[in-house]
Formats: sequence, C-alpha cells, structure tokens
Amino acid sequence: MNGIIFSHKYKKLLTGSNLLPVNVRLLQVFIILKSDLTSNFLEYDTENIFKLPETDKFLLLIFKKPGANIFTTIRSYNEGKELFYKSKVGEFFKVILK
Repeated sequence: MNGIIFSHKYKKLLTGSNLLPVNVRLLQVFIILKSDLTSNFLEYDTENIFKLPETDKFLLLIFKKPGANIFTTIRSYNEGKELFYKSKVGEFFKVILK
C-alpha cells in the first residue's frame, strides 16, 4: 500500500474520534504556486507548525478520510513526485506519522 508521511499530528488529519485515519484515498493532484495561496489557506494546511520551503511551485494533494471529510496537504514539487501522485489518484494511502 502507498504511504503518506506527516511530521506532526495535524488537526486536519483527525477523525471525529480524534484519531488519525488509517487509510485515506487520493482524490486530486494540482500543481500550485505558493504565491497564489491565501495566508488563511496556508495557515489551515500547515497549522503554522510546518514551514514551507522558499520555492514557489508545489503539489496540492486532496485526500478523503473515512466518511465524507477531505483534507489537503502541500508537498514540494518535482516532476517525479507529480507523475507518482497523479498515477495514484483513486488509490488508498496509509497515513504515517513520523
């Protein structure tokens, strides 16, 4: 199974029972520019815990937790990551906390 690693127990990851979901489904992958994102979105996505690199180009991944909730995660961009994640749309990922 695919895995997606998070360095912190972000609130956006938690389920209604305040537990991390075991498996999440990748719904969409976008290439984004950090300069196009609002400070409100960046605060939501990073929870002011994680500092994004100073580059402008990123991947925005949208995942679905069990039930109907979705969450996003911003990942650094490179062509290999883009191809990998786009090839995995619709597949499940195990949430890994490191």
